[in-house]
Amino acid sequence: MDIQNSLLFSRQSKMAKRGQAAVFIIIGLIMAVSFILLGTANKENTSKLEPETENVRIDDSNIRAFAQFCVDTLAKNAVFYLGFVGGNLKNDVFPQFFHYDRFYRIPYYYYEGNSLILTEEGFKNLVLAKYMNENLRKCTNNFKAFENLRIVDSSARTTVEMSDDEVIF
Repeated sequence: MDIQNSLLFSRQSKMAKRGQAAVFIIIGLIMAVSFILLGTANKENTSKLEPETENVRIDDSNIRAFAQFCVDTLAKNAVFYLGFVGGNLKNDVFPQFFHYDRFYRIPYYYYEGNSLILTEEGFKNLVLAKYMNENLRKCTNNFKAFENLRIVDSSARTTVEMSDDEVIF
């Protein structure tokens, strides 16, 4: 009987070992399947988000209209100052001014026998383009009206073309 009991016990222990192995295999398969499912679900979610961020378009017509209004206003003011007081000039362009009031300085274009009249290129670069470049950022106020949008405000680079009938900025 002892031999039979020991054979029976060894059969039961082999079956128990097989049962344990089966349980471990099942647990391993469940874990592998769950990792695969989580990985593919995560990839699907991120791939769904990427095209949506690429397709977001901002209607920039308001921003363009705002910037164009500033350019138009400054262009009119620059031509006005050029015609009325010789431009919004700094002291380094002309050495002497007639002070009309505290806002307007009228330069002396002929002073002590020297002609200080600027050429057309000088008027374009030293008066009109300089006025636009210096005042455009003030007019747009660094686009603070559109603070919910990220707008990069780089420094202005103005070119001016003049003809007998018009000035183009």
